[in-house]
Amino acid sequence: MFSNRNLRYTEFLDFNESVQYIRQSTQLQVPENCNGFVAVNAGDTTFWVNNFPLQPNPSFGTTGLAGESTGLIGNKGEIYKGDNMRMTITVQSPAGPSPLLIVVFKYYI
Repeated sequence: MFSNRNLRYTEFLDFNESVQYIRQSTQLQVPENCNGFVAVNAGDTTFWVNNFPLQPNPSFGTTGLAGESTGLIGNKGEIYKGDNMRMTITVQSPAGPSPLLIVVFKYYI
């Protein structure tokens, strides 16, 4: 059984998260002190996240289930310093009727 009696409060880092819903090509501003992100293709259209393709679920119209996802999580104390703190999101053209990419950022506060 896990016991936290030997852990000190200073060993933990406070963090929060923000969620973005993307339906078109854009440049996302990455939150300051970002430690990681997850991107989930929840629509019917291919998205690229920093040139990494995320395919939709081929049976999205009948199942409603999400397609491919990707993520990047840093180690304790690491922060994202990518392309000028921006993330490039590109949508396949032409887009389907229900494009949706969900991006969740984890950042230290």
